[in-house]
Amino acid sequence: MPTLTTPEGQAVTFQEKAEALRGRFYPRVEADLSDIYDTSFSLESFPRSAIQVDKTTSREEVETVLKSSRPFKAPGRDGIPIGFLKALGPKAAEAIANLATACWKHSHYPQQFKEACTIVLRKPRKPTYTDLGAWRPIALINTIGKVIEALIARHLSAIAEEYHLLPNIQMGGRKGRSTETALELLIEQIYIIWTSKKHIAILLSIDISGAFDTVNHIRLLDILRKKGLPTWIILWVQAFLKNRSTSLVFQGQETPLFQLEVGVLQGSPLFPILFLYYNASLLELCNQPKRGLSGIGFADDINLLTYSPSIEANCRKLERVHKELLTWACHHGMKFAPKKYELIHFSRCRRFNLKAGIRLEGETKTPSPDIRILGIWVDTKLQWSAHLREAKEKATSQIGALARTTASTWGASFLRARQVYSAVIRPALAYGATAWHTPAKETNLRPRGLANKLQTIQNKCLRIVAGAYKATPTQSLEVETYTPPLDLYLDSRLAAFRERLSSSGIGSLIQQACTTIRTRLQTRRRRTPPPVPEKDKWKERRDNHFGTLSEKKRVLEAWHQRWRNKEELKSQNQRQWDHIKRPPDPKILSLHKNLRKAESSILIQLKTGYIGLRHFLNKANVPGYESGTCTCGRGPETPHHVLIHCPKEAERRSILRGAQGQERGLDFRGLLNISNTTPLTTKWMIKSGRIPQFKLAGELLYK
Repeated sequence: MPTLTTPEGQAVTFQEKAEALRGRFYPRVEADLSDIYDTSFSLESFPRSAIQVDKTTSREEVETVLKSSRPFKAPGRDGIPIGFLKALGPKAAEAIANLATACWKHSHYPQQFKEACTIVLRKPRKPTYTDLGAWRPIALINTIGKVIEALIARHLSAIAEEYHLLPNIQMGGRKGRSTETALELLIEQIYIIWTSKKHIAILLSIDISGAFDTVNHIRLLDILRKKGLPTWIILWVQAFLKNRSTSLVFQGQETPLFQLEVGVLQGSPLFPILFLYYNASLLELCNQPKRGLSGIGFADDINLLTYSPSIEANCRKLERVHKELLTWACHHGMKFAPKKYELIHFSRCRRFNLKAGIRLEGETKTPSPDIRILGIWVDTKLQWSAHLREAKEKATSQIGALARTTASTWGASFLRARQVYSAVIRPALAYGATAWHTPAKETNLRPRGLANKLQTIQNKCLRIVAGAYKATPTQSLEVETYTPPLDLYLDSRLAAFRERLSSSGIGSLIQQACTTIRTRLQTRRRRTPPPVPEKDKWKERRDNHFGTLSEKKRVLEAWHQRWRNKEELKSQNQRQWDHIKRPPDPKILSLHKNLRKAESSILIQLKTGYIGLRHFLNKANVPGYESGTCTCGRGPETPHHVLIHCPKEAERRSILRGAQGQERGLDFRGLLNISNTTPLTTKWMIKSGRIPQFKLAGELLYK
């Protein structure tokens, strides 16, 4: 950790940095609690609640929590990981269930479970790490305590959904609601506003300084009491919040424990749902449909969307609402950070003044041409050019990391490199695709929108994974790595999301919000029925086309159809060195099960024909290869010629015949497509010395 810049000066020593970070992570913000009639939370202050929750838990519930938890996440001060509790079996789960039940009945929480150790981590992609805001705290909590917290969190989440205690526009930390649903709510409302050419939408993204770290405990308990939660839950939460302590860990050192008077630790499974209760009233202030104001919340991210025929009217409306939010912040001990606010106008009409700003707390906030919302970049026209720019920039570093991990003749094996791409890089490319992806009208047509432009990134990654040449066709790379075209993968994600929207009921909530806006925009008494979203029409056509196939099989069927269409076109002008005639098949991955990276690379090059032999190099106009004929003079130097016919390899070819159990002829496709013979074939080809690219690999692998 470098020297930190603080309001008082420079923090150089470990102790100075610890004090600065403590003040940053756990600031003391006073809250106006004058409206709370009983801050002692005596039993007489609780109204009779209609919400009844059993204050016991069972072994089965504990086992469910353990099963849904990752086994080896970093443990707390006790050093016990979840995986250890799982390994102990049913007896341990029953003991934890008895402990949790006793804690709830007696409104008690053991002190050792309240002691955390907070790891100080860098926030990614910050320009400088001398700023305190470039660091974040992650609390490591004792594992048994985390299980008890997760159990009570399940109760609080179930109560919130059953009794509608949280605003519908809060999309974070709730079942069936994610960043995808939040983005869907935002974008669909913008499109509805655009149906009226007289209106313009404006969005203000609000930032709360240290939202989780400044939660006032008394205010939180009062909110739970007003929501009508059972008394025993509130009293247990009070015991849970009381006398909490943590230490800070960075630079290999740890500070002594210190008390936490406010805030909720980021790392506890209970705190996310508690915070949703805490800021519910804030979202209610942000969502005022009758005033043309719509709020979208995701945990502590708040976005205000408003619309009117005038940009200036929109700006004044946001200024008035912001004053109401300041009053809320005063009562809840929160602080807004206007310098971190983001403002953007959404319009495709040129007649609006897209440079108009708003004035908040004495500072003028000017609009940006594009801003980041919930991980994706949106621009004023929703054409996603900014998101494409950022995706390419991020992919550049990821491709570099992948290339440093593996290459054509060394590094991670083919299967491991493919796993890195499938599990890390491709999901990053596809993030937010439910908002920006435009599917093709037919599955065999060319990709549209960003998918077509991002396909080149997938191609680069697949070449690294496969150890293939740049000239290798995209279709060959996809088949050999068993990776479907990016647009079909995005189609699958989009279809699954539309299905979740429909089945969870969140889609109807989004349509209801859009209908409210549409009603305000229409001036005629006769209301037109709401149109069916284009993506839902696309999903309906897709469902009719594929029938009852699962989503995984739909992708495979669409991929097969596209492969067949391309093969029919290719057969009219077939290249001699392209031997791909095998449709996509997951069994192709089994060929690489016991192969090192160099062996996998040469296998793929042999199968595609794009390999460092004279015939391909001549066709590719590589200097020094004016002829593609083999040095034996009996034909072009292709994989088929070298493995089957070249007289120079007659003696060594007996090894291949022995592998296939044939005394004379050899089956070329069998050499490259049967898992029993491919290891021998790749080793044979590398040791032939015909391809200088694999010379060093051969020496290292086989000597």
